[in-house]
Amino acid sequence: MKYYISMQDESGGHHLFAYDTQKKVWHKEDCTQASGFAKTDKLYMLAGNIYAVDGGADATEGPIEWFAEFADFTGSSPYKKMPAKVILRVDVDQGSYMDISIQYDSSGVWETLMTLKGDIKRSYNVPIIPKRCDHYKLKLSGTGSFKLYALAREVYEGVN
Repeated sequence: MKYYISMQDESGGHHLFAYDTQKKVWHKEDCTQASGFAKTDKLYMLAGNIYAVDGGADATEGPIEWFAEFADFTGSSPYKKMPAKVILRVDVDQGSYMDISIQYDSSGVWETLMTLKGDIKRSYNVPIIPKRCDHYKLKLSGTGSFKLYALAREVYEGVN
């Protein structure tokens, strides 16, 4: 029943605030610099380590399962368009893995295109060539740490 936000003041100090939705009041919690939040069965905060917000204790003992699902990729052109290529630049940490999946035309079916395993620390340039469709979505999922540096999309126009 609380909304959390981590903010930086003019002097560079960081503060964690919580808004109590029942009492309709803001509280300053502490000087935590949170770089992200995630909600599953609990609310988690990333601040160097991962913490369960409801208790502050370490939330995990090992790699975390995660996923990121992108919205539909469509074109703004009124002409027939075809996806040519999607290029991801990702870094998968050692001991981690990432599945890259695609869904065409809101079918509800995810096709796994590739699995990247972090055997050694390195970045991957992953070319994805979608089949012809009206729209598609990408989903990245896995366990452990990763960084997405870039996502580039190329399309070309066909004729009506």
